[in-house]
Amino acid sequence: MNPYKILNIDQNATKRDIMAAAARAMKDRNFSGKDVAIAQKKLMNPVSKAIHDFLYVIEIDTSPVPPPESAESGQTLDFEYLGFPDSDQ
Repeated sequence: MNPYKILNIDQNATKRDIMAAAARAMKDRNFSGKDVAIAQKKLMNPVSKAIHDFLYVIEIDTSPVPPPESAESGQTLDFEYLGFPDSDQ
């Protein structure tokens, strides 16, 4: 599990921020005490923190992307301005 999400902090957090976030997470009880302690331990170790910084550098939004407005209104999309030839020719 992502220790940054457990502690609700970003990757620029200092050791002081990590300790404060762990205390808040224990108080909020959104995660088990064991999960909070593991997350804190992972981020307090510089090597482990670097690994987690690399692993969780990108948060991917998996929500569906709506179609372009012109596609919804029944119009065709014009890709010629991008250098793509019209497929109907």
